[in-house]
Amino acid sequence: MTSILPSFACVVAISLDGAIGHDNQLLWHLPDDLRFFKSVTMGHALIMGRNTYTSIGKPLPGRQTIVLSRKGFDAPEGVLVVPDLEHALRAVESGRTAFVVGGAQLYEQAMPMAETVYLTRVHANFPDAEARINPALPSHLRCTAAQHHPADQQHAFSFDVETWQGNPAQHSTSKF
Repeated sequence: MTSILPSFACVVAISLDGAIGHDNQLLWHLPDDLRFFKSVTMGHALIMGRNTYTSIGKPLPGRQTIVLSRKGFDAPEGVLVVPDLEHALRAVESGRTAFVVGGAQLYEQAMPMAETVYLTRVHANFPDAEARINPALPSHLRCTAAQHHPADQQHAFSFDVETWQGNPAQHSTSKF
């Protein structure tokens, strides 16, 4: 990246062993986490890789959708395709916050520069998962909020939803 980028947040759900997906799909169905995702991102911009977009299958209502693809692809109306994160951040409509929402390569690139990370820690391991991210957050982030959700009839796994905030000008990595 050649210039100062606008601020942005990441929204990520990760298992204890760093798994985020398998066969281009999430590994869990956690309705309360999905509601949290919707409440945080509604009215804003979602930045995602092409595979993440393909797994969702359509633009999510009420949000600007920006998809990174080096080769481009035939996107439906209302989906903006850009070649990299810098172009994506610059394409965010005025008044909207940018949220990086996956996949693994984009998280690895974006998290060291994020001002905020909304992190869902799923209390399970998925040894067969194909998509993983390094279980490290940049050291400039500090946990400012956390809420535990126990497993129940709608949630096969317990999980924590955490908010991490900081100044990305002082970035390096530290273990979760």
